[in-house]
Amino acid sequence: MNRTVVLLLLGALFFACTPASQPEQNQNPPGGETNPGGETNPGGETNPGGGTNPGGSTTDFTPEAWYETNYWARSDREKAGLRGPVKKWYLSSSSAHREYEYNEAGNITIIRDVDPSNARGEWMEQRIYDDNNRLIKKIFGRSKEKGGMDFDKWASLEVWTYEYNNPGKYVWVRPDDSFFSSFYAFRKLDPESFSEHDVDMNGTALIMKDLSKIQLVNDSDINTDSRSFTDFEYVFNADGNMEYSYHQYSRAYNIETGEVGDILDSEENYTVTYDNPIVYQNNYPVSGTVAVNGQVLYEISSITWRDNGMPLKMEGPDGITQFDPNQKRYICTNRWDCQPGKPHDALFVFGYWESFKYNEAGDLIEMQERFNEDSDQPWTRPTTWEFEYDSHGNWISYKTTYMIAIDGPNGEVKNGSLKRTIEYY
Repeated sequence: MNRTVVLLLLGALFFACTPASQPEQNQNPPGGETNPGGETNPGGETNPGGGTNPGGSTTDFTPEAWYETNYWARSDREKAGLRGPVKKWYLSSSSAHREYEYNEAGNITIIRDVDPSNARGEWMEQRIYDDNNRLIKKIFGRSKEKGGMDFDKWASLEVWTYEYNNPGKYVWVRPDDSFFSSFYAFRKLDPESFSEHDVDMNGTALIMKDLSKIQLVNDSDINTDSRSFTDFEYVFNADGNMEYSYHQYSRAYNIETGEVGDILDSEENYTVTYDNPIVYQNNYPVSGTVAVNGQVLYEISSITWRDNGMPLKMEGPDGITQFDPNQKRYICTNRWDCQPGKPHDALFVFGYWESFKYNEAGDLIEMQERFNEDSDQPWTRPTTWEFEYDSHGNWISYKTTYMIAIDGPNGEVKNGSLKRTIEYY
């Protein structure tokens, strides 16, 4: 699949090469992993670290009503932990950045990659919802012109549609891409690395309530006589467990009339059915092994869930992740430990455990990472963040200290900073 996010590889690169505080500009399309940029929010009062702001008043961190809503029933804005009527936000790592726009219900309507140095139209994603605020369509491609809403059909264009016929079920959307027990599955790598806190997989949320089918169509005019389809299907068997499969195929297409015809005979047509169902209890996935023809791809021994839909603990061959049992604003990882004798290989260093601390707003302020525990030079890498907030309680800037993992324990302690623009209704 194009635009597939391989979180394990990203995690390895993060460990070895990338300071947690420095968002690298990535020109991936909106379905991928990027750290957008922007300018600081000139409006509102600010509050470093959750205390009193320079103006003398205090930011109000009173819990909002949606803190009591099941996490997977929240709007996109709420899943991202954004307080108040946020309309748009972006980060200020450079003039090129990614913008997230929300409707008044709090769901993302546009994700747009803004790059003043590129004369062509911008990569963007449009999202459409039904009357129940459920996502029913996403369109991803390049706009005809900068700032425009029309897509260039001669560039890559993907259309995702969604169906909901599994009432009450919290469906793991891509177990073949994300069903593994390492701490990357729900972890917030650093404060700016969220587009959606539920971890985006191919532009799709990790878990979607009631979901039964996703269809992906290549709808561009690059191939004038055919269209490529992929159907992802989710069926619950008599035991209440989820059977997952996907089918890729091509269909004839008439570019003059826009009509889609019969399925074509092609080597690209195939069906993948996974060996084992994902085990469910109380409508949530609790364990499973993703395998094809006996070859295990991913495995989770167990997942436990809080009543509000946030994970509590996840265990498997990749490690054990424990989540904060009290946080309501974000999904917050408290600690990750490797399985005994199985540290995470992260390019020149081996990770054994990680621990996390958060401030009263729920934002990450300290991360400790233990490397090379069994070597003659074990060491712990610290990373810290100090935040400044607007009057709504959303961070608008931070300062950070960090070290580069491959430099080892005697490496230089570096400093960084980032600003975020937030616009409100």
